[in-house]
Amino acid sequence: MKLIETNFELENRTRIVESLEAALGVPREFWERKRSKRQDEVRIRHIYAYLLYKYGGYTLKQSANILGHKNHTTIIHSYRTVEEWLELPQMYKLENRIVKLFLEEYEQRNQIAD
Repeated sequence: MKLIETNFELENRTRIVESLEAALGVPREFWERKRSKRQDEVRIRHIYAYLLYKYGGYTLKQSANILGHKNHTTIIHSYRTVEEWLELPQMYKLENRIVKLFLEEYEQRNQIAD
């Protein structure tokens, strides 16, 4: 069953997508719905799922639906994976840098929107 996004959800998702694009420096088509198993692309999908759930105000099920996953457990896995990365900044420098860049960009977009 497809969930219908409200304008609020769509605005939040748009902010996240634009902030992530700016932080990564690559267009969303590269990472948004691609199912490649290349490690760099998998990392980006984990980060996107984490940010969508944590900062987008979506439920696990809504986040999974937006990303085209079969169920919410993929979002839980991505969330836990990124949380582990954030706890080990020396081992996951690139991943932490991407999340940090996203948060800076996201804060700027939220200040402009308010």
